[in-house]
Amino acid sequence: MNLTTNTRRLFNRVRRGVDNLPTVERRSRSRFLAARRRHRAANASAQAHVPAELRHDGFCLTSLKALGLPEVAAYRDSLDRLATDLAAQPIPKSDAVFTVWADDAAILKHPEVFRLGLHPPVLDLVESYLGFSPAYHGAYVRRDFARRSSSRSRLWHLDLEDHRMFKLIVYVRDVTEADGPIEVVPAAASRRIVREQGYGGGWIHQPQLQDAIEAAPRRSVTGPAGTVVLIDPSRVLHRGGPLEPGHERFTVFYDFTTARPRRPYYCKSSVTPATLDVMRRPLDDRQRRALDWRRPSKQPAVTASP
Repeated sequence: MNLTTNTRRLFNRVRRGVDNLPTVERRSRSRFLAARRRHRAANASAQAHVPAELRHDGFCLTSLKALGLPEVAAYRDSLDRLATDLAAQPIPKSDAVFTVWADDAAILKHPEVFRLGLHPPVLDLVESYLGFSPAYHGAYVRRDFARRSSSRSRLWHLDLEDHRMFKLIVYVRDVTEADGPIEVVPAAASRRIVREQGYGGGWIHQPQLQDAIEAAPRRSVTGPAGTVVLIDPSRVLHRGGPLEPGHERFTVFYDFTTARPRRPYYCKSSVTPATLDVMRRPLDDRQRRALDWRRPSKQPAVTASP
């Protein structure tokens, strides 16, 4: 980790500390909720059906077919090819590294994998859930493997980028308990733990917080290849579960926030600007807006902190 990275992380922690001040948090959330009501009222006729379990618990299971996506078989074939290429890569020697991702070159060979997050049925669902025009941060095709230690996303946490977020996770291969399934604490229990323990964000190392999570209702989300997990990672405590030796997990994560995220400094794209330019070419205006959320816009900011 270089000096620039350390400096950026320290600066972001300072900004997060300011954002977490009670008066700043209340004002930001109040503005967010008011803007969300206005957006929903103006777009009521275009709202998609959001699963009740997602609204209530902060996560649910579905399938690619149920999402109304075209050419599911071709998409699954592309994912299988990406997973095969990832599986052929050597496992890094460092115990601190537990994931490898498909790089831009691999994604460019299978652009339909990235563009799935921009299909109208997906954008309709995301916008209906968020209550805002969505920002699409890309597709992370990943291979996770067993490690003795846990760090970062294998620790319990909430995502901090926005008041409301949306992840669509596709299991590329079967995920059993041995393969490190996504683990989730439902929204009501997560809210209680956050309130009672004073959790303000970050990877959870504190024994008291870990004990509270261990005592709460939890769900290990297993499923066959093709399972789709819809989750709001800003509402539910979650982690990637530990893998048993010799097991691996192959998934793709599609990440969304509102078009004006609360903490844009934590938002990043899964691919480089050059690859985004390639992906952008066949898109319509709505899809490009979701992809180009960082570009200047005439729309007023609604979730930014004062």
